[in-house]
Parts: sequence; structure tokens; C-alpha cells
Amino acid sequence: MAAAETASGPIEVVPFARLTTGALSGVLQAQRTEWLATLGWDIAGIVEFVETAIAGRSLRGSAVLVDGVVVGFGFFTVEIDRCLIGEVYVQPDARSADVHDALVEGIIRQIRQTRPRKRVESQSIVFDPRGFDEAFARHGFERHERTYMAKALDAVDEATDHVDVDIRPWRDIDFSPALEVVYQSYRGTVDAQLNVQYRSREGCADLLDALTDSMWCGRFDPTLARIAQDRATGRCCGVVIASAIGPETSHLGQISVLPSHQHRGVGRAMIAASLVAARAAGFERTTLAVTSANTAASKLYEVMGFAVCVPFPVYTRETAPFRVRPRST
Repeated sequence: MAAAETASGPIEVVPFARLTTGALSGVLQAQRTEWLATLGWDIAGIVEFVETAIAGRSLRGSAVLVDGVVVGFGFFTVEIDRCLIGEVYVQPDARSADVHDALVEGIIRQIRQTRPRKRVESQSIVFDPRGFDEAFARHGFERHERTYMAKALDAVDEATDHVDVDIRPWRDIDFSPALEVVYQSYRGTVDAQLNVQYRSREGCADLLDALTDSMWCGRFDPTLARIAQDRATGRCCGVVIASAIGPETSHLGQISVLPSHQHRGVGRAMIAASLVAARAAGFERTTLAVTSANTAASKLYEVMGFAVCVPFPVYTRETAPFRVRPRST
């Protein structure tokens, strides 16, 4: 693409295949530092994976350069039911609307070349939306707001018993019933608009696989995860998936309650039990992310002491492939 210009110098976007070995190391380390400081999330394993995958030419994506220096990157994967933009990141001292816009253009160009016949999502945490909003909107994406929240564990109340359900730690046999809880709880919700995985049992299974067996979601900790079981029927009616994402931070990656058991304090009881377990295990804070339009969940987390850490946008486009538009003259 023709290079744009900023006060710091010309902007250029190149595919990973054109990078020299180690060219992204500085940016990846900047990302690791920022995620740990801002989100409490240590992504050391992810940084190592991305570097190895780029070196092995097994990851598709683009890097953005300012005045010849790599300052950011983005990559994507093509899955069965979606094309997922897995990361979009620019180091803090290089962030600007022009740099962000150029990076999105580079990624979209590569996605077009793969001709995906499916939905496209960008779920990446973006710390500065300037330029991203405009670039994604230009290509037909819808914008949604999510919020990353955190709660200190120095003053966590002891969990109390629920009148109707038993709350217990996760067991290996819980995967299938938990999968059904997740699927039923998200049918027709705003979160199913953001993440196509919630629209099918197969997608929910892939999501639970990632949450319980993937470094992308932290290190799953069954001693912190919680299952709610209806005392009268013995049926699994709620699930909280919890992971260790840093030496001091646990993360609630999934909180789901069957529709028949919602608004009865089941979610609150599971979260409270997980927080008590996290404090006992030596964690200093717990984090989670919530879709802002999910007002009931957002209100519950606020009441339980979670505070906004970072609001961030996610972008979705329902249809593909992209049509290449002719350049204007």
C-alpha cells in the first residue's frame, strides 16, 4: 500500500512474511508489559507462541511500521464458522488514528485474499479506539462495547449457601452439562450477536475447550471454577469458569446460568464462592469482561465490587466474503 504520513514519519503495513526474525520482539514485549500492568494478565506464553508462529510462517497477519520501525501488529485465523481477528495491538508511544487505520486496512486486505465465506469478528482488547472505529465501520463492521473489570480480594465476604442449589468446584465430568448451560443461557442474547460460538452447541463446545485447555484464556483452575447444581433435580444449572492469568490475578472467563434459574442469586453465589477460593489460593484480584449492553450482568458485577478497568470495542461483520472496492481516483 502507499505509505501514509504522521508527525513521526511514513506509515507502512507489511504482511508477516516480509518481517525479519525478531522484528516484532519489541512490540510483543511492550504488549506483555501493558497487559500485566493494566489487566493483571501475563501473556508470556502467548508472546512466545506468536513469535514462533511468525518465524515459522504459520500465522497470517500484518505489522505496521512508522518510519521503518515496527510499532504494532494484528493477526487472524479462519475457523469453521468465522474468521477471527485474534489480536490488534500498537505500542503506546505510536498510537494514533492514522496508524490504527493503516493496520486495520492491512489486516482486512489479507482477509479478503483468503476469501472467507463466513462471519468476521474482532474480539481483541483495544486500549485506544482512535482510527479503529472508523476503519472497521468503513468495511461494514458493527461496533459493540465491552468492559474489562477488576475486583481486589482483600475484603471478600465469606460465601453463603444458596437456598435452592449446591455450589461446588469443577469436576471433569462437568464439561457436557456445563456446555448445555452455556448454550441455553446465551440463546438470543446480545452476546450471541458478538460471538457466533454462542449460537450453537458445537460453538459453545469449542469455547469451553478454549477456556479449559488453552493458554489464550489463562491457565484453567478447576479449584476456582464453580458448578451450581439444583438440589431438587440434580441438574447442572450454572457454571463459572475461572483461570489464573497472572501471579496475582484470577479471571472469570465464563459465567452462565440456565434461564430457568436466572434472577435467583445463582450467579452471584457462584462468583462469591470463586472469589473466596481465589483469595484462599493467594490471588490478590479477580477480573472479568462483560458486554456493556448486558445491563443485568454489568449491574451484578458492580454491586459485587468489580470496577471498570478498561472499556474496549469489539467489531463484527455478519457476512463475507468482502467485495474488493475499486480505488477512487
